[in-house]
Amino acid sequence: GGAGSSIGGGGGGSGASDNCATKRLIGEAGKTRLRIESLLEPVDMGPDIDKHLRQYEPGTREYVFDDVRRWALKRRNECAAEQVCAGDGGSVNDDGARTQKEEGSAGRE
Repeated sequence: GGAGSSIGGGGGGSGASDNCATKRLIGEAGKTRLRIESLLEPVDMGPDIDKHLRQYEPGTREYVFDDVRRWALKRRNECAAEQVCAGDGGSVNDDGARTQKEEGSAGRE
């Protein structure tokens, strides 16, 4: 490679040109970061939350919490059952029956 033809390329480049290229990349990365941060600037939800809190009647939506807890527990149990049934390399078919591992299962009947 020619002098300064690649960053970190290791062949014949001068330290000064590699240093300039590195500084340029760092400067470009900083500008990109600032652009991304400005695009992703969080929205202030405070006024909206305050409005809804003023309209909330305590105790009127408590059933939702129980429904969500039941759903989360059921989903966690289903995931745990899938992992136990699948075991080491096997899987569970649509009927819930355990299937054998493909590799090395031929001729075991």
